[in-house]
Amino acid sequence: MKKKNLSACFLTVIIMFFIFLICSCRQETAPEALCYRPSYPASFEILSQNAMLIPLEAVAPLYRQRASLLAEKLAGSGFNIAGLQEIFWDKSQNMILDAWHESLNSPGGASSIDRFENIYGNIKNARDVDALSSEENAWGINIIDARPGGNSKTARITFGPYYVLGPDTSFINFLKQDSGLLILSRYPIIAASAFCFSDLSGTDRLAGKGVLYARIKVGIKEDDYIHFFNTHLQSHNHPETRFKNLEELFDFAGKILLPELNAMGHINPVIMVGDFNVSADMPAGWIEKAGIVSAGKDAEMPDDFDITANKSGEFAKFIELFNTFSKSIGHDPFIIKDLWSEFFPQEPGFTWIGKEWKLTDKNPYGKDGNTVALEEGPPQRIDYIFYFQGSGKTLIKPSGISLFPQNAQDFQISDHLGLQAGFTLD
Repeated sequence: MKKKNLSACFLTVIIMFFIFLICSCRQETAPEALCYRPSYPASFEILSQNAMLIPLEAVAPLYRQRASLLAEKLAGSGFNIAGLQEIFWDKSQNMILDAWHESLNSPGGASSIDRFENIYGNIKNARDVDALSSEENAWGINIIDARPGGNSKTARITFGPYYVLGPDTSFINFLKQDSGLLILSRYPIIAASAFCFSDLSGTDRLAGKGVLYARIKVGIKEDDYIHFFNTHLQSHNHPETRFKNLEELFDFAGKILLPELNAMGHINPVIMVGDFNVSADMPAGWIEKAGIVSAGKDAEMPDDFDITANKSGEFAKFIELFNTFSKSIGHDPFIIKDLWSEFFPQEPGFTWIGKEWKLTDKNPYGKDGNTVALEEGPPQRIDYIFYFQGSGKTLIKPSGISLFPQNAQDFQISDHLGLQAGFTLD
């Protein structure tokens, strides 16, 4: 009897071993069930959202419920492309990817004959871009190693035709978080890359923050694609580290864009999204425009807050660095623009506000304020969508931008409000 049980156990172990091998190598072969066929409308919608999905209730209240809500909203939304930040919880990565891939199979989305499933899982299946760039993959996605000069940090990603997740620097995820970045697309991703910042300060050292990139085919023609960058820069009072992050982002972007310019004489459209952690200048009348009543536990402005100090030296340098980057490409039409400033130069567009601020229904957070925020602080526009319309045959034209959700009283996904924007293809 014991011998029979031992043989059964041995057989079980063998079967489990082969299942493990299949699962470990699943990024090497494409599933036969991949039958999703994207449609290419003349316009598309994008989202940038810092989701605050940190797997610790003390620093990210209601993260489980909010992850489920975000996955549901993304799957049922009209967003064609999404750049997400702070997707640190492994289970939330799977939850969002599963819901996204399930939505690709929905009858209302596009033509699909069979099931297209999330076959890769979360960041634990990631591999270094250095190794991936020298290999072929089942999807035919071009993995590019474009790490900035002097940056030799490991940058591990996992990817598929409709998402890129990463980068990550560590195999031991319970000791150090990955970057928390995720790009989702309803259009095919034809190239991808990533890198982790060389320098981080304070508690950000516990994360592998960096930049995630996807080249996304948005039209039928071979050259109908856009460059999509997603990032999350150094947080809190570390501006010098933040600017080092930004310079590495531009170095990385240059290595992606310049080969195209040199080979084709033009650059396809570029979109950069993310939490840049640089507070934009406040327009005149921002208190009334943002629906702010007061702040502080006693319904007063914080003692150290100057409501007349509308200009930020850090924001000026931030914009200056973007302008310098545009010029460094050496292509006159290439100018990266802040989409919010282009549409609403006199509107505050705050994407984050401290927990102590008192608001009105005019503000997206509503009278209860930012109920998910744990930190105090003034209202800030720190999340951005930058874009370049393109200089070749494929061009994009922005049709609008707004905060997401426009009424966070109905559902608050994060302590941040997201940004949604529309573009038409010219």
